[in-house]
Amino acid sequence: MPDPRTAAALSISLDGYITGPDPAPGRPLGRGGEALFAWYGDGDTPSSVVPDARLSPASAAVFDLVTARTAVIVAGRNTYDHFGGWDGGNAHPTASLVVVSRSAPPGVDPQDPRRSWAPTLADALARARAEAAQRDGEVSLLGGALVTQALAAGEVDELTLHQVPVILGRGTPLFGADAAGAVLTLCNVVPAPGVTHLSFRTMPAPSPVS
Repeated sequence: MPDPRTAAALSISLDGYITGPDPAPGRPLGRGGEALFAWYGDGDTPSSVVPDARLSPASAAVFDLVTARTAVIVAGRNTYDHFGGWDGGNAHPTASLVVVSRSAPPGVDPQDPRRSWAPTLADALARARAEAAQRDGEVSLLGGALVTQALAAGEVDELTLHQVPVILGRGTPLFGADAAGAVLTLCNVVPAPGVTHLSFRTMPAPSPVS
């Protein structure tokens, strides 16, 4: 049986940032980064997956398609810390969470059945894919550095960018240098109020010639 698909879906500015400047614990989107998610709550169509999301009909169709098939999320430790561990919950209402981290943070139950900790991306993906296969779902990646690392390693099957017409100027870029050369094939474009949803199939960056 083939591995479950591994995907990533992120809101991004026109100049390529997924947060504003200076993201930190308690301010995960940085200064001004909330503009990247205005489309998430400015519509009148409720999401069938995420209860507090209110989107335009076009955005709801894309958003629910992506989120409904997510069974396990793999997140980087910085992303986890900046979002405050989602206050003891998860980044998705039904998916479990694997954090790339050598250990659980102090005060966190390491036996929580919906959360686990893996020392490397490869370990995290192996664990997430095994669980996603049991749940007949997909693995979703969360965090810019994590997505770059996975793209460079050829571990991403689909990338969805929710491109918002705002220029942040500074912040956390989605793509690091390691992703250079990765081939993205545009397979779907959905314009919606305040955002354009772009879906890509992906191929890994070529190995450097020594």
